[in-house]
Amino acid sequence: MQSQADIPAHFRNEPEVIFVHRGELVIDINEEKIFLRQGDYFTLPIGVHRSWRNPDAKQNNIHVVRGGNRPGAPVWRETV
Repeated sequence: MQSQADIPAHFRNEPEVIFVHRGELVIDINEEKIFLRQGDYFTLPIGVHRSWRNPDAKQNNIHVVRGGNRPGAPVWRETV
């Protein structure tokens, strides 16, 4: 992800594992912030709203693995 980039709130219908290869990542889940650094990984459960952002001034490199043979598109949270 580019520096300061973010992914808006969404959920997925399959489990998702995130691995931080380089840099940092902040995941917001249910108003809790999860701080990940190089070498960390985190499993996101099905149906939980989350957003991500790269808090660093440098580009990060993350790998995302999704469960199932045909992962679907994210379901974006509607803004009110």
